[in-house]
Amino acid sequence: MKWGFFGYVLKTFFLLFLSLALLRLQFLLVNHTYLTWNLLDLWMGLRFDLSLVGYLAFFTLPLYYLISWIKDRKIHNTLFFILSTLLFLLCLLPECWDLVYFQYTLKRSSFDLYRFFTSGEDQQMLGPMLRRFWYVPFLCVAWLGAFFWHMRLLQRRMDSEGNHSRYSFGFAMAFALSFLMARNSFGPKPLGVLDATVFGDPARSQLRLNSPFVVLKTLHNAPLPDRQYMHDEASKRWFNPHFSYHSSNPEKKPNVVFIILESFGTQQLGKSSNQIAITPFLDSLLHQDSNTVACQGLANGKTSIECLPALFSGIPSLLEVPFVLSNFSTNRLNAFPALAQSKGYQTLFFHGAEAGSMRFQATAHQLGFQHTFFKHDLHASSDLTGSWGYHDEVVFDAMIHTLNTTAPPFLSAIFTLSSHEPYDIPQQRRNKYPQLTREQAAYRYTDDCLRTFFNRSKRQKWYKNTVFVLTADHTPVHLSSKGYRFRYYYEVPIAVVNLPTRANAPQEHLEIVPWLIKQWNWDVNWYGYGNGDNPDKIRYLNGIYHVWNPHYHLQFNEQTAQWKVVYATNTDTNSLDRAKKRFLALLQRYRHDLRYNALGM
Repeated sequence: MKWGFFGYVLKTFFLLFLSLALLRLQFLLVNHTYLTWNLLDLWMGLRFDLSLVGYLAFFTLPLYYLISWIKDRKIHNTLFFILSTLLFLLCLLPECWDLVYFQYTLKRSSFDLYRFFTSGEDQQMLGPMLRRFWYVPFLCVAWLGAFFWHMRLLQRRMDSEGNHSRYSFGFAMAFALSFLMARNSFGPKPLGVLDATVFGDPARSQLRLNSPFVVLKTLHNAPLPDRQYMHDEASKRWFNPHFSYHSSNPEKKPNVVFIILESFGTQQLGKSSNQIAITPFLDSLLHQDSNTVACQGLANGKTSIECLPALFSGIPSLLEVPFVLSNFSTNRLNAFPALAQSKGYQTLFFHGAEAGSMRFQATAHQLGFQHTFFKHDLHASSDLTGSWGYHDEVVFDAMIHTLNTTAPPFLSAIFTLSSHEPYDIPQQRRNKYPQLTREQAAYRYTDDCLRTFFNRSKRQKWYKNTVFVLTADHTPVHLSSKGYRFRYYYEVPIAVVNLPTRANAPQEHLEIVPWLIKQWNWDVNWYGYGNGDNPDKIRYLNGIYHVWNPHYHLQFNEQTAQWKVVYATNTDTNSLDRAKKRFLALLQRYRHDLRYNALGM
């Protein structure tokens, strides 16, 4: 029996899906010595293959439908063959490329890497690479030959005639289905590259992905600029993200709990309204507790999604998009939870929203958190559910119960959410402070939750040997322009509670992990951009790089290659020149290590 044209279109997409699965096996065979994997990864990879086929179908089904109306059999078959071959090439070429390039970067190639090779000086590497990996062009030809053979089989049986009203209905249904396949999610966010890190060990994510999916998902991201400001050896003298920590003292392995407060800038602390203190517990903890070291620290970015990579892996926000949404989101990281796990720690992450919110679940797995707890893992009354998820008291309570049954040492992190707009805290808590605005009441609610958490924790057997690191992800959206200084955009509290020895608190998110490593005498190598020896703070905002410390504030517009001195307490041009060179060396190294997947190496 002859198939109708619509049936052959469906068979073509099934052929693409099958080819992606087989190309993953080829990828595994060629690169197995560079991969950590198990059989489950091959199964989970089908989800990403299905998503890619959904995207391809979504954009090309209208073209196939137009072809179905062409009566001339020769033109009809030729167009069908050309379109199907183009789709296959979109799958085949990135996969064949990564047979080679994966061995250099140990990650699937994003779109900007192709742009980098075709427009930069590195295109001269293509010839030597093709000579070394001579078998890759032959594999491409073999795959194309097999595809052409299957297409000829289809075309011989294809009927260009048919009931076009029936085709119309079938194409409409297939078009709707392709949208669902492409999203591969009924949540607010479609399937993304970083989701490959969720299904088990993040180091195995590269086998779950397929290369054309990664290219498609990074197509809209701005390419990483390719500017060489100095020789590599010179840049290492000005800045090096590698640190080796050694101590003759025995290592300490206390428990550690990170408390990340949503939108708690230092400008919001120490305030009252109608004679009601808004953050009384936090104020006393930061300024009166003898077991706490604290400072007006700095967040790394202006959004929650930028916090976790900075806090736990020392990754700055120097891109147009947050790191976890960039082309480099699946790069290998030298992350603190994974490092702690290698020291025998249990690692846990708690958040009251859905697992896909802000890509937190995928990011937490990539950083090395073994156990994650999100809204679907927690159980509480519906009265304690807000716009974003369970309110803070539910999550703090869940963390205490879980830690009571967790063998020490452990590293736990909680990311609060009740102080996020629209500030819809539980009604009974709102009624407690009718004199406060919704926002002020939300801050007071989280502050009360903190007080309850610490009071309950002090009664637990693990408290005495536990260090608490308390900070905020970023400042609130609004800031008063009165007495404005640039650092106010990033100024958040940083406090270390229950520390047995006195020390100055770390000054920014990037510095917290190196600071803890030194305090605990860990003998480790660390990669990060929170170098305590660098006197400058660096942020990227609205196309401008800001480099500042108490003595000066510099702005750098890379597009025009112009520097601007916002202020300087003296006219020592040498110190300003050194600051410029330190920054350019850091920026150059950061981009190099992103492109070549060398974060942590």
